[in-house]
Amino acid sequence: ESMLVPTIINQIRSSKNLVVHNLDYTRDFIYISDIVKGIYFSGIKAKNGDVINLGTGIETSVESLIDLVKTIVRKKIVVKVNKSNSSLPVIKRSQSDIKKANSVLSWYPEVSLKDGLKKLILNSKIQLV
Repeated sequence: ESMLVPTIINQIRSSKNLVVHNLDYTRDFIYISDIVKGIYFSGIKAKNGDVINLGTGIETSVESLIDLVKTIVRKKIVVKVNKSNSSLPVIKRSQSDIKKANSVLSWYPEVSLKDGLKKLILNSKIQLV
């Protein structure tokens, strides 16, 4: 299955129509450089067997994510919801508890969702209007 953010960016690149399965589901979106730093600090500071969540601690709906992408690309996008009847279970809400990462690793995410999306979109060469 495709990941949500690249799927949205690829659809926007090729069309003004965006098809998603649900606007209400939430995820904790984090930029890759923050994950890399978190893994690095885990290798240095965590004890063997520690379970440490890396994320932003911020729950963002698919609808809010799309609104943010629309703002960044300044392109009119028609969003269509195609609720598929997949037999696969779907997690409706996801948000990381990063308290242990903060206390054990002294790690905090540095890249905001908006800034991370801007970097990703600019690197994916989406045509901005």
